[in-house]
Amino acid sequence: MLDSEDIFSHITQSGKKDRKSSAQNPLLAQGISVYKSKNYLKALQIFEKLDSEKKNSAEVYYFMALCHCRLARFASARAVFRKVLSSQPDIFFFVQSHMLLAYLDARDDLLDTAEEHIYALLKKNLENAQMYGILGYIYNKRKDFSQAEYYYKKALAIDPENANCHNGIGYNYTEWNTKLDAAQEHLAKAVDLDRDNPAYLDSLGWLYFFKKQFSRAVFFLTKAVRVSDHKEILSHLEQIRAAQSGAHE
Repeated sequence: MLDSEDIFSHITQSGKKDRKSSAQNPLLAQGISVYKSKNYLKALQIFEKLDSEKKNSAEVYYFMALCHCRLARFASARAVFRKVLSSQPDIFFFVQSHMLLAYLDARDDLLDTAEEHIYALLKKNLENAQMYGILGYIYNKRKDFSQAEYYYKKALAIDPENANCHNGIGYNYTEWNTKLDAAQEHLAKAVDLDRDNPAYLDSLGWLYFFKKQFSRAVFFLTKAVRVSDHKEILSHLEQIRAAQSGAHE
């Protein structure tokens, strides 16, 4: 399964090591700390207070937008990420905001505008693995599997340990019903890097379904369902069990 929430996590995690906080304001530092504790509503209230006091900055807007994402307020997140971009941000917030806007647009099937956000970065000679991973995701949603493969390979050339992109290319091959042995290698790598990720477990189980190894498929899908009740995972498991029953008749 290609999970847009997994893309969000990889974008925000990949940016952590590059971000140097300018949080000299104690209230901003408190808001960031509360956000990191996963109390997103309280953190949002702190950032909104800073905004109301005109103590706003790219950093305040950025964390406001992240809170809206975490609270599934995606329209509000879009609006605030645009405020980041209009506030003359430094390179970190510029890159992150374009990537997260691309994520938001891609999850809502606004694929052309999602792609524009990534190309806005590439035109400035800015690149990282997750940018190409997002492009791979966009082209997979377009069912342009060849172009998706191209971008996932570019991503993995930059970051061979990117679990999200290993899952992306492996699932891409599975949906394309081609290069299934290569798909197995990529998906096994993704699971090895993040063993409890339900999207990766689902992808590996779905691959085994395509390879008609139904017992292995059920094994991985069952593990995925224990972690997540996502409707796509449940649908895959139902299809696999039906195929398994038919094979035994």
